[in-house]
Amino acid sequence: MNLPTALSFWPPGNSHMAAFMRAADWSTSPLGAPAGWPQCLRTAVGIMLESPAPVAIFWGPERVLLHNDACIPFIGGQHSAGLGSPAAKVWPGVHDSVLKPILDRVFAGEAVTVEDHDVPLRTNQGRGEWPRVVAASFSPIRDETGVVAGVFHLLPPATQGLRLDVAQGPRDAEMESLTRLVPALLWQSDPSGAAMRFHPSWTAYTGQSPDAARDGGWLEAIHPEDRPGTARLFSEAQARQEPLETELRIRARDGRHRWFQMRHAPLTEPGRGVVRWIGAALDIHEHRLARDALAASEERFRVLVSSIEDVFYVTDLEKGRLEYLSPSYETVWGRPVATLLVDLSGFLDTLHPEDRAAFLAGKERQLRGEAVSIEYRIRRPDGAERWILDRSFPVTGRRPSLAAGVASDVTDRKRSEKALRASEERLSGIFASATVGLSEVGLDGTFLQVNDELCRILGRPREEVLRLSIPDVTHPDDIAPSFAAVAKALEGEGGADLDKRYLRPDGSLAWANSRVTRLRHGSGRADSLLVVTVDLTGRRAAEAALRHSEHRFRQFGEASTDLLWIRDASTLSFEYLSPAFETIFGLPRDQVLGGNHVLRWAGMILPEDRPRLLDDIRRVRAGDSVAQSFRIRRGTDREIRWIRGTDFPLFDERGRVERVAGIARDVTEEVETHDRLRVLVSELQHRTRNLVAVIRSVADKTLAGAGSLDDFRDRFRTRLDAIGRANALLSRLEEGDRVTFDQLIRSELAAHGTLDGDAHPARVALSGPPGVRLRSSTVQTFALALHELATNALKYGALSQPDGRLAVGWSIVDGPGGTPLLHVDWRERCRLTEREPDESERRGYGRELIERALPYQLKARTTYQIGAGGVHCTITLPISSTS
Repeated sequence: MNLPTALSFWPPGNSHMAAFMRAADWSTSPLGAPAGWPQCLRTAVGIMLESPAPVAIFWGPERVLLHNDACIPFIGGQHSAGLGSPAAKVWPGVHDSVLKPILDRVFAGEAVTVEDHDVPLRTNQGRGEWPRVVAASFSPIRDETGVVAGVFHLLPPATQGLRLDVAQGPRDAEMESLTRLVPALLWQSDPSGAAMRFHPSWTAYTGQSPDAARDGGWLEAIHPEDRPGTARLFSEAQARQEPLETELRIRARDGRHRWFQMRHAPLTEPGRGVVRWIGAALDIHEHRLARDALAASEERFRVLVSSIEDVFYVTDLEKGRLEYLSPSYETVWGRPVATLLVDLSGFLDTLHPEDRAAFLAGKERQLRGEAVSIEYRIRRPDGAERWILDRSFPVTGRRPSLAAGVASDVTDRKRSEKALRASEERLSGIFASATVGLSEVGLDGTFLQVNDELCRILGRPREEVLRLSIPDVTHPDDIAPSFAAVAKALEGEGGADLDKRYLRPDGSLAWANSRVTRLRHGSGRADSLLVVTVDLTGRRAAEAALRHSEHRFRQFGEASTDLLWIRDASTLSFEYLSPAFETIFGLPRDQVLGGNHVLRWAGMILPEDRPRLLDDIRRVRAGDSVAQSFRIRRGTDREIRWIRGTDFPLFDERGRVERVAGIARDVTEEVETHDRLRVLVSELQHRTRNLVAVIRSVADKTLAGAGSLDDFRDRFRTRLDAIGRANALLSRLEEGDRVTFDQLIRSELAAHGTLDGDAHPARVALSGPPGVRLRSSTVQTFALALHELATNALKYGALSQPDGRLAVGWSIVDGPGGTPLLHVDWRERCRLTEREPDESERRGYGRELIERALPYQLKARTTYQIGAGGVHCTITLPISSTS
């Protein structure tokens, strides 16, 4: 094999043979270039080159030789010419008689160990000497399908003078053979296997002293998981006096464990039987890891093939049968795998009759060892017709009759191609009439066809555009995204789109949306791209207006004293909450903008209002608008506040509720004012009814006792004035307040001029507790009674005489059940008159009011007496419970 060229990247490493293999010309080797080697061979070569022990590999039907640096002493001057050559060419004299029988057994699947045998490799630079070794192994290397593709040949090291420090006299030659068994750890024991003595290599690797290793102590260096099995194997080997071989992990001096291949064998002498046991442990750590990795890789391959949608198969072309068929066959063909594995002859019946000839022609090419790719139609049992792309190839390193393949269902692709061909026929018409920009672009980005609308968008004449490419008219920042969209369109059937900026000759930019779709032409014509370009000038302006509108909305929301909010309709999470929330609800906004905001917000609503409010939200999510009033307990001061608002849905472009929004305000003062007004109106209505009744009664009584119309007018006016004064007192009251008796008596006497301090000094004496609150419903009638008493005193009684006196006293007394009562004592003092009071004085309106109206209307107890000294009247009536 000639060596003029180089492979610069594989295999890695600094060893002599790694560099030699990288520099070699593999064109004359049956293996070919390393780039085409199967992964299992590349993995085995990597293990070989890293191994400190002599390793050779024989690969393929030609048994091509590969080896590492440690093997050079065994091959000698032949190692340069032998690398990459068949074994029969390297050792023509001994291949057929010595090496070939061994390799045939291994290629048949058997692992072979050659003990106490001449190594059939030339040493000492070809001078014809053969080393003798105690043991050498030949192990099969299997490819991804489990078939033996090569042989892994492990030799003991070409080391001279390695001996065990054991004095055995005549057996020194045997000890010399023992030291050559393996390159690592050595030992021997007596015939019983109990007294074991270890070579210093054991101590050097494990760190165990010879004393520590005796009496089974060496087992402490074995991995805990391997220790029981190793002890059992040694015991069984001793009992049967048979050699043992196993793989186990041995702890190194640094505490790490490495994999070793351990052999322990008896040495016998005629007539004496077993005279001793010798053993060795060979470091196979990298080989074991690579083997486990290969097994895992094979398992992943089987899982992958079983899970992909494409149908994977391996077929023996000579025998006309399938060796493997993936489960996806049942999905694509709609037929059971087991039937086809038993009898392949029925497969042709699944094909469309028009495609069977092409399929059979492809089979002939397979038999000639060609890679074949064909398309055909199949008919499933359900009548459906599917297009299949079948790609097969010969299996390298296996029997020539074996081929593997992948059958893919390409029905959808075929349909797309058919539709694409139809669309191409209509493309020219679309170009002429389309209101969007259309262009056909080559895979190199040059414009092939353009319509008028695209020219308008680009601001260039057609002739100029057809001389340009996509980068020439694209903003520099959008060139990379444009190429990414093209790549995406080329990868799949769906196409790709993007918003981008086009450069016009005048320096202005045109925003547009470009949709890129691959056009598959076939018939030898290169594929191209269809680009649909939509002018986005209007949309961009609308988006800018929308951003401006959103900015104004947020300014409004931030300044508004009303609460504005927006929620996601599906999750009810707040998307916007104006600052007024913190004032109205007394909580920071971030406490309801995150987490379980619905529960936190609902928890502030009074329990009696909560169900109704949650039902309103459900109605809004269903599309209704709802006006609502409810109460909350404010977070800052726990005060109950009234909230009034309107909730309404926000719809998306398809008319579905996408968000719910609302406006709310604190109306607590408004509600309280309304409640006060309602009470006041009710009180006003009640008082008005009473006032009308009183005035009607006063009018009737006054009219009945008047001697003339002028007399009626004077009396009626004075009595209306008394009612007016009482109403004036009532109208000035705050909510919950009452007119007091001292206010009422002083107001009435002052109206008659008896409390001005000048006209009647010291003639009127008032005594009683201040602030005795009267019932508002009694004030008008009670005031009329006091008015009549005062009027009569001025006309006929104590206040009509200069030396007359009036004493009005009052007190609070207990009534039935502890009800508070006001007791008023009206007492006049004056000189005796010479005439008796006439009937009008005895039975006038005032007396009738006191003796009849007060007991009936006010539940009062009254007395009225006219004696020689003047009038003495008492009135006892219920008063406000707050007095």
